[in-house]
Amino acid sequence: MPQLLSMMGDDARAFIETARAAVPPLPDVAAMSTLMMQRDGIARAWSQFLADTPLILSPTWTQLPFEIGFDIASPEGTAATVEMMRPVVPASLLGLPSACVPAGRDAASGLPVGLLLTGKWFREDLCLDAAEIIEANAGLRTPIDPWA
Repeated sequence: MPQLLSMMGDDARAFIETARAAVPPLPDVAAMSTLMMQRDGIARAWSQFLADTPLILSPTWTQLPFEIGFDIASPEGTAATVEMMRPVVPASLLGLPSACVPAGRDAASGLPVGLLLTGKWFREDLCLDAAEIIEANAGLRTPIDPWA
């Protein structure tokens, strides 16, 4: 973690530290081993699911973009942000390939929204091919200017 944190800005470090503080430390090596076995079980279940489903299409985040600083303003804001990130967790946890593409803007707020394509191990090509098709057919500027 020290190497990772040294590459981040102040806001990112604050987010990571607040998120980490909400997770109790593992009491011993046996608990770490159990956690890794659980991760392997999750990976196996995802592998079985992705054998029949080549790509998963989901929103990138479960909520619209938030105001700058919301994620670090309070422990509750950090927890809400972690909750919003649910669709990206499998790719991060298991090393699955994924691609995110703009999907337009929310009709009510005008905020940008995205689609996430997640595939099975070593099938980055499927994610990128699908992303290219979506971008070509959506008729959106890529990337969407977040300040426009």
